[in-house]
Amino acid sequence: MNVIMKKILKLFIPPILLKIYRLVVRGRFYGIAGNYSGWAEAEKHLKDIGYEGYSKPEIVSQVLESIQAVRCGKATFERDGVLFNKSEYNYPLLAVLFRVMLHCKQKNENINVLDFGGSLGSTFFQNKEYLRDLMPFEWHICEQPHFIEIGQREIPEIKFHKDIRSYLGEGYSCDILLLSGVLQYFDDPMKWLADLLSYSFRYIVFDRTFFYSKDHNRLGIQYIQPTIYDACYPAWLLSQRKVYNLMEKEGYSLMDEWESIDRINVKSNWFSHEIIPSKGALFMKSI
Repeated sequence: MNVIMKKILKLFIPPILLKIYRLVVRGRFYGIAGNYSGWAEAEKHLKDIGYEGYSKPEIVSQVLESIQAVRCGKATFERDGVLFNKSEYNYPLLAVLFRVMLHCKQKNENINVLDFGGSLGSTFFQNKEYLRDLMPFEWHICEQPHFIEIGQREIPEIKFHKDIRSYLGEGYSCDILLLSGVLQYFDDPMKWLADLLSYSFRYIVFDRTFFYSKDHNRLGIQYIQPTIYDACYPAWLLSQRKVYNLMEKEGYSLMDEWESIDRINVKSNWFSHEIIPSKGALFMKSI
């Protein structure tokens, strides 16, 4: 249903019925729904239903509490603020990181992994038992200011930076850029990706990314299950073809692809939906 039809229907449907729809129909759906023309429209919808997005203070607090539980041994790892007591390593991602780290080591390069949008270190702590036995390396994270402030104060295992310029300003090299479950949550993902590519990281690793089989990107709202935390925020289904074409245009070659660990329910219209797996991909900068 397009935007014009939705506006027309709202003129004729009593407000109480719209509230019932949001509480009953939307309340039972968890995943990505909707098709918005832009970020501003999606954010307006969130405000209409009373949500603040990923920067909501309660989400940051829950993630920090979960990370601290992992650090002190009360849980094995966390994902999206949810604690797990049984090891669940991300083997495809680990294999890729091993491969590129070994390549860097053979060239006697310093090994730096920049986990862009890496929260408070979810990927690092999930896989640290394998990573720490491989070779010396440093794990870095670029995040939103409130995450950086907490990370610098509470998590000494990781170096936190406000942006890539500050990361480079401290003398770190552009070895491995990790984009794990983050690109789909940028306001303008293709613009952000183009900016990231301008720094010419030797390797770029995508993981937990929801690629779309269409030739266009689709912007929806992701509704999170309350058992994780009560939130919803804009989320893109990214055209794999558009992303790969941009990577190739900027001098990157595809080295590997894999199906990642996440699955998401995507509503196509009011009456149908599909399950889309997240994907991973490794790209290397051509010399």
